[in-house]
This record gives sequence, C-alpha cells and structure tokens, in this order.
Amino acid sequence: DNDFSDYVTIAYSAIGVPLWTNYTRGPGGGHAIATAIAVDNSGNIFVTGESASDYMTVAYTGAGVALWTNRYNGGGSDYARAIAVDKRNGTVFVTGYSYNNNDIDYATVAYSNSGSPLWTNRYHGMGGSDMPRGIAVDGDGNVIVTGISYRGSTNEFATIAYSGAGLALWTN
Repeated sequence: DNDFSDYVTIAYSAIGVPLWTNYTRGPGGGHAIATAIAVDNSGNIFVTGESASDYMTVAYTGAGVALWTNRYNGGGSDYARAIAVDKRNGTVFVTGYSYNNNDIDYATVAYSNSGSPLWTNRYHGMGGSDMPRGIAVDGDGNVIVTGISYRGSTNEFATIAYSGAGLALWTN
C-alpha cells in the first residue's frame, strides 16, 4: 500500500539470522515512520518516530512481544528524532521537535519502563526554531538533549540537561 507506511522492527541473531519481525501501523491504519531505536539491560526494544502528527513509541520484549505503545501530542505536529534508555532503571526518554502556536520547540518525554508517562519538558530557545538531534543518559540518570536553535539568520547549538525526574539542570 503506497499511501501508508509502518514501523518495521526486525530482530537478528548474533550471526545475522532474522528472529522476528513486527509491523506497527499508526492509528486508524495511518502512516508510521520510525526514526530511532534503543535497547535496555533486559533486552527490551524501544522504537520511536511519528504517526498521525504525534510521537509514537513502541516497546517490545527481546522475543518480539509488544509491551506498550504511547503517543505524545504537543498540540500541533510532533516529530520524534531520538531515544535513550537509562540503564539503571529502564526509564525511556524520547526527544524531537513540536510545532505549537507557530513555534518549533524541543519536546522531551519520559516513560517508565512499563510505559507510564513520567514527565514532558519543552525547550523554547531565544526565538525561531529549536530542533533536537540527539539524546543521552549519563551514569547518574541525567538526560542530555542537544540540537540546533535557529535565531533569525544565526544557527546555534543548544544543549539541555535534565535530572531523571525532569528538572532542568542547565542549558548551554
């Protein structure tokens, strides 16, 4: 079907043999475009991207059994770009950009390993568009989000650190 696309997640053995394949379609059979993947210490797989103008994050066991699916709707069009997992407790962090009220902001969402939403933070720079490109979790569980902040004709890097509980620690 050329009008729609699915997330396609394929697990391979250590020698490259396909073990399982899962297809995830957006709501109402709509498009779903995966953009990032992460794995926790238990072998669970987390895939994120966008579907129907929202973030869509899907979790699977290492055997391919679907665990949960969550969506983030920031009030406009939302595009997930990166995902990271806290290796200590399995918290899943998704970041991307969100159009809302003619602004484009970073939008970072935290989920428990079981899929419960924990917190959401938006970053609105000094004006213009803010588009994250990556996310990481340090050994203390702090979340670092980095990307580009456009101000008029100037492009700057913008990096934000949050505690694992979502408190802003610093912005550079």
